[in-house]
Amino acid sequence: TYNESLTLKTSGTVSLPITVKCAAVGACTVNSGNAQTLGTSNHTHYYTFDGLRFISAVVTSQATLYFGQGTVWSKNDKTLGNNGFILRNCYVEGDVKFYGHNNLVENCEFNGKNIWNNGITDWYATSYDNTYRNNFIHGYKVRSIWSMQYTDNILIEGNTIVDGHIDCDGAGHPVTRCNVRNNIIHDAGMGIQIENAFDSTFEGNVIYNVQFGMLIENYGLGPDFYADAEYRNTYSNITVRNNLIYNVTSNGIYVYGAAGGRIVNNTIQYPQTGTGYYGAIALAKYGEYYSRGWEVKNNILSSKNVSFLFTSSSAGLSGFTSDYNLYDGAKFVQRIDSTFTNKTTPQWQSMGLDVHGVFASPLFVN
Repeated sequence: TYNESLTLKTSGTVSLPITVKCAAVGACTVNSGNAQTLGTSNHTHYYTFDGLRFISAVVTSQATLYFGQGTVWSKNDKTLGNNGFILRNCYVEGDVKFYGHNNLVENCEFNGKNIWNNGITDWYATSYDNTYRNNFIHGYKVRSIWSMQYTDNILIEGNTIVDGHIDCDGAGHPVTRCNVRNNIIHDAGMGIQIENAFDSTFEGNVIYNVQFGMLIENYGLGPDFYADAEYRNTYSNITVRNNLIYNVTSNGIYVYGAAGGRIVNNTIQYPQTGTGYYGAIALAKYGEYYSRGWEVKNNILSSKNVSFLFTSSSAGLSGFTSDYNLYDGAKFVQRIDSTFTNKTTPQWQSMGLDVHGVFASPLFVN
């Protein structure tokens, strides 16, 4: 056990990283008490930490493990940051922040102890090609994994997450190629939050016991927004496929002012009745911007309330297609202005929607 905080000052290289490895996984502990556990200096790169425990008892703005400390900061410069850090087979009580690229966190446990807000964070343009996989992350009050503004090609894969959620967060400026796949997320406010995330894929995730399964939202300009441009009128090219979402209390997949994506081959179960216009899938309007241009196909939507809600003008929703879905208990709603209109299955199909759909009697299993 090492009872102090550490600062890294020597840098490794791509071919010769500096490796700190415990002879037995979990037998080596760095406990910093009421201080940050591990920080970096400027231009400190290429470290591998394998089998260590990092423990801190204090919440600071610097993070328990801060691999971007001491660097020159820029939102859009990809050449900055501290790069090439690997955390493997670790245990962390606290949080970790990356400001840099080619970082990897795998096979670790992160325990927020209901004290820290966020577990793993990376941010800005120098944070690209980072991977977070096969970790157990629990006890965080807000997010378990947070990729924020300008980041690119982030892979979040195979993690088990309890309490917090995954956030591909381009709220101020978009993130691109945020790929979230094969995670298990449960007992949280939401499963995956997708904010101004372009060219991104969300697939193979299992999400349950949440308010929202996935919340897909784009922002823009105006007094109530803080994005650096208007992103609600640009097609996002998001793909949501092969996910299982169940036991949600608001919506399975809720699209809010985001345009142009695909929702295919998902299974969504919505168990509640009498809960207003919540249900399996909703395409909602954000400000004056509709969630247009979505292709919704080959999903299984099992709902005791609304199967599908979309908001549109009286002329309909531009670019919206829905077909080949299987509905177990079908209730469709179209919202125009503040008026919600229930649609029967024939009325839904008369709008050119799900003309090849399958409509089953309710077979929902609690």
